[in-house]
Parts: sequence; structure tokens; C-alpha cells
Amino acid sequence: MLGEPSNDIATLCKSANINKWARYKPVHILNTPFCDIKTSYRGTAGNCGITVPSGGTVEAIIGYYDKNYNGYAYTLPSGGAASPYRLGDFLGYNHNAYAPFSSLFVNGTKFGVTDKIMVSAGYYYPYLKADDCLLLEDFSSLENCYFGAALVKDGSVAYCYTMDKVIKGVEDLEVTFAKSGNWVQGSYSIVPFLSTARYSSLQTGSTMAGTYYPLPVMKPKTVSIVSTSESVSVSVTITATYASSSKTTVTVSIKNNGKEGLKDVYVDCRLSAVKDYNDGLVMGEDSKVIDTILAGHTESVTFTNVGNVVYNGKLCFCNWGTCRFKNRTIVKRYHILYDGDE
Repeated sequence: MLGEPSNDIATLCKSANINKWARYKPVHILNTPFCDIKTSYRGTAGNCGITVPSGGTVEAIIGYYDKNYNGYAYTLPSGGAASPYRLGDFLGYNHNAYAPFSSLFVNGTKFGVTDKIMVSAGYYYPYLKADDCLLLEDFSSLENCYFGAALVKDGSVAYCYTMDKVIKGVEDLEVTFAKSGNWVQGSYSIVPFLSTARYSSLQTGSTMAGTYYPLPVMKPKTVSIVSTSESVSVSVTITATYASSSKTTVTVSIKNNGKEGLKDVYVDCRLSAVKDYNDGLVMGEDSKVIDTILAGHTESVTFTNVGNVVYNGKLCFCNWGTCRFKNRTIVKRYHILYDGDE
């Protein structure tokens, strides 16, 4: 599985081919030759054998997004009494494990000076993820942090905001930037982070004191804030009708509130909240394209073969953002992606 020339314990436990995102794998545990992997997979440091990068400000962690795995590095046991190799650490090892996140989602790329900017992370919440893959809650340094994002302009934080609750036990990681006045026009990089500092309101300028962590795998996204006449604004209405125990009919209506027409508007129905728009479709998912939505007009698409998911005895529908259909009611917003001429 690891492709090593030898099967001796030392060779396997220090293999560079071990998947760092597997929950059960060799980790450094001080002076412990035998242990219960179900409780000791966090290792002595409590971070599951992974070095978690951090900084004292958002600006200090931006550079990690240019590094492999955004600076998250796997620290192998070194052998000897202080850090013994244990073959039992491989019990439950999943060589195909995946990271806790997929992509960063933003509700557009061009915003008017009064628009809301919604930022969410494609997060594998525990009930959506296998037991043998790492979750954010497995990291002692991260489980009590707040998810947030910063709008960074010319290398400095212009606006910053976090959720009100720590990530432990939270299903959707999402923040909405809303301002009473106008945004300053220009190009911004949206940088996601986890932080020990909580922003109960939109912060302008420098960040609060605390420890900041980049998120693994995902990358910042670039957006622009322009005059209202240049921006694209849409309203989305979604209705869902129960069809059977395995299928739901979903209609998505999109109104173009802008002053110019939109072309090539892509609407996706997904069964997982962590999929990006360019991920391949699976059974029960669908994708449609609206050729043109004229200014001030509304166009609709209907999906008639959308699969359902059962969770805790309740019927659920998930799209590729954070929309869910629970007990035949949409309780979260629907994400769309448009591409092409504006």
C-alpha cells in the first residue's frame, strides 16, 4: 500500500507515502510503546501528527497559502524510547483519506459598493465524513477557534469578520460581509482563516489580537468591488416538492437585478455541501444552464431527478453550497455560479 521496499516497522512508520489526512496513522507519542489508537491518534501535541501553521495576524498567515498543503506538515515518529514506532498505529488506517475541507465558496466575483459578500468553506461535517478521516475537531489547537474571512487589499486587511460560534459542533462554516455604508472600490483577496479571536461585528483595518490559522487545501479567491452600475446582482428563489422517498423536484428561479443581461448562468444541484462547481456529477445530481437572463427579468430551471439523503431519520436535500431540504422545507440559501458575458 505504501510502496516501500521493506515491511519492517521503522520503514513503514516513517514512510513519506503515509496519507497525513488519515485519522489513524503513526504519530509521535512520548515514551509510549503501546497505546489505544482510538484515543491516542491525536499524539502528544494533540494535533494528530500534523504541524499546524499559525500567526499573530491575518497578514502573517497569508504566505502559507502558497506552500504545500497551506503549511500543514506531517511529523513522523522518530523512533527510540522518546518517540517509538508502533505497528498498531496503522489499525484503521485509510490510505485514501481526504482533507477536512474542499474549496472556498464566494457568492460572486464582482460586487457593488452596497452588496453583501457571502463566504463559506466546503467543510466535511462529521456526519458527512468517514470515521477514518481527520476532522477539524480532531485538532486540539483548532476545535475552539472561530471560522472567519478577511478582505485583503494590497497585502493589508481591509475588512475582517468571524462566526459567533467556535467550529466544534457547527455544521456550516459561513460569514456574510455587510456594511452600513459603501465598500471601498478595488480588487480584494478573500482570505479564510480560523482564529482564537471572535469578531462580533465587521472589523475595519487591522485585526484583533489572537492566534490565526490558515485552512488546509483551499486557496484565497480574488473579487472586485465596483460601482453599482457595473455590478451583477441576482435574487434566487428555490422551491422543492417531495416526489418520493428517493427523489425531489427542485425549481430554481433567478431574477437579474442588474442593469445588463447575464449570459451562461450555471445552476447545479449537488448532494454534498462540500462539492465545487467543477466536480463531476454523481447519480442524483444535475446541472443546467440558462442561456440569458435579461436585466430585470426572471428565468427558472427545474430539476426533476434530484436524489434525497436520509440523516437522523429526516429527509435531506443538499446542493453544492449550504442549501438543505429538511422535512420538505428549504432552510438554507442556494448557491449559484454564473460565467461568461455580463
